[in-house]
Amino acid sequence: MMFLLLAADEPLRHVAPDLSYTWAQALNDLGQISAIATLTGFMLFAIVAELVLPRSRGAGVVAMVAVTGFAYSLGTAAYRWINGLGGPAYHGYATGDSFALFFEILFAILGILTVAISHPYLLKRGLREGEFHILIMAAVIGMMVLGSATSLVTVFLGLELFSIALYIACGFIRADSRSQEAAAKYLLVGGFASAFVLYGMALVYGASGTTLIPDIAT
Repeated sequence: MMFLLLAADEPLRHVAPDLSYTWAQALNDLGQISAIATLTGFMLFAIVAELVLPRSRGAGVVAMVAVTGFAYSLGTAAYRWINGLGGPAYHGYATGDSFALFFEILFAILGILTVAISHPYLLKRGLREGEFHILIMAAVIGMMVLGSATSLVTVFLGLELFSIALYIACGFIRADSRSQEAAAKYLLVGGFASAFVLYGMALVYGASGTTLIPDIAT
């Protein structure tokens, strides 16, 4: 019986990563995605702030937390890019190389600009909820994951994370029928697109036997 289990498991060893992990590997992997981890921490703090603060103050505080998180993420990515600290992470499923760091810097800058532009608009429309800025942070995290992905799995996770956040952001103005229509149309188009992408990834995996993009390329 044990022989049959080992024989069945043998083909999977060629495609499944080695999950034996050490603290040194964990810290190195976390360092490679430190900009993403930093922004994720600020997003969690923003969620807590939105829950505990009164509505009159929540949006302003969350906007400040979002801008601060983007700034820290930008600084972290820029520091690693300048000092050439990039490298692979999580058994080849992600990377922190110069390509990924460039997009982390770009997305952090765009996140700051988005919050700076949208906050006055939301106040003008009487929307004092801070959830919109949290959605922007989640979308930027998904974009950063997509830029750092070196596996079809992480590509899809990043794509869905920022897509779902933007679906909700499009329909954020609940009293505006145009906002609801935009969210519904974006959801339908995005759902079809995600299905086609996932189907294509399944075909690529079936043909190559791996989800790692460098291995697929070779």
